[in-house]
Amino acid sequence: MIKRRIAPFLLLLAGMWLLIGCIYIPTFNRVIKGEDPQKKVGYGQSKRPLRVLHSHRDQVVQLLGEPLASADQRVLTYAWQVEKGVKIWPFCFTAESVKSARTLVLRFDEDGTLRSFEVLHADFPSQLHNTNWTPLPPELMEQFKKRR
Repeated sequence: MIKRRIAPFLLLLAGMWLLIGCIYIPTFNRVIKGEDPQKKVGYGQSKRPLRVLHSHRDQVVQLLGEPLASADQRVLTYAWQVEKGVKIWPFCFTAESVKSARTLVLRFDEDGTLRSFEVLHADFPSQLHNTNWTPLPPELMEQFKKRR
């Protein structure tokens, strides 16, 4: 009795899902450009190679490479891009990748010791075809405004 009701129920569920219009398939932030440096940075008691209050700016640059830095070298940033998922519109025969820009922001004290870190996220609008930009912290935004 129950087995006869499962097939129609699954067909009904699949039909409703298709009528919604968009099917989203997650790709779990697969790195598509650059390298994800956030896996190498942690807090004081972590086992990661770069740790807050323990690592120096020179160690960061040696491990992660040359960053985009503030004029006083107290803020370093590393950027990469990820694919968050794929949107599929089956009735329109269309699919689109959902991408996001990420920036690891590392802040140092005057002695060059790592004091904090954060990751900035910015999703690309679907109409944006130039994906060569990255979110920046306020310290670097001010620096770039002054250059213009």
